[in-house]
Amino acid sequence: MSALRFLPFLLLAVLLAACGSAPPETPEAPSPAADTSATVRFWAAFRSATAHRIAGRWEEAARDYRTAHTLRPDHEDALYYLANVEMERGRYEAAREALDRLLALNPRSVRGFIRRGDLFVCGPETPSPAPEDALADYERAHHLNAEQTGPLLRMAAAHLILGQFDAARPLLDDVLALLHDNPEAHLLRGYVAWKTGRRDLALRHLEAARQGAAPRTQETGRSNEGDTRSGATPLARSEACHPFAPFVRRLTEGPSTPSIYEDLDAYLARFARRS
Repeated sequence: MSALRFLPFLLLAVLLAACGSAPPETPEAPSPAADTSATVRFWAAFRSATAHRIAGRWEEAARDYRTAHTLRPDHEDALYYLANVEMERGRYEAAREALDRLLALNPRSVRGFIRRGDLFVCGPETPSPAPEDALADYERAHHLNAEQTGPLLRMAAAHLILGQFDAARPLLDDVLALLHDNPEAHLLRGYVAWKTGRRDLALRHLEAARQGAAPRTQETGRSNEGDTRSGATPLARSEACHPFAPFVRRLTEGPSTPSIYEDLDAYLARFARRS
């Protein structure tokens, strides 16, 4: 009988133990409505950023691309265009960070390697030009997609910045074999000829560069970093971190004279002193 007296207390202890060992509640998964809301906000930010970029409102574009990236950290376009607008703003470290993130997401991004290479040779006045690093990135881009002429032309440009004329010459010839009216390739090939004493050849390439540039003066606002065999030329690409843009632009501003090669030579000498 004495044992029966303690039965209610034993039952109470069992009940309390059972309540204390109940499994924790599983957090609720995000609702489909929440997922839809995030998607809507992402595309609103991305489209707003694109409109600002096209209009040349770089600060607003960077802000909205950052918002889009926060909402979709794995979206490559948000990172790629963020890097481009940061280049336009002269914020090279921010551009480098965006491109590094893009290449971490997609180690086979041809455009990511191209633009990071461009960042290393923006110009002789930018912080710490690194043409060797640019050349390495352009070579990776070419290895990933040999159909694009953009990496070939950029590789040639990097070799010129490094003073490696023999390496630049065949690359420029390859570009011109595919895009015979490419103004930048003609300009740089003419510079190589001028630098090595082939003045007649230099003048022929200068005239070809001028003719190739003239019909494309309205395309400078578009960006086409790949420059494929279909006929797109460097004049169609953004001038941000395009080291030879001022010289290509000069081809459209009046009669071209051999003095452009002298100015290009002095420009490359500044690169050499900074690299």
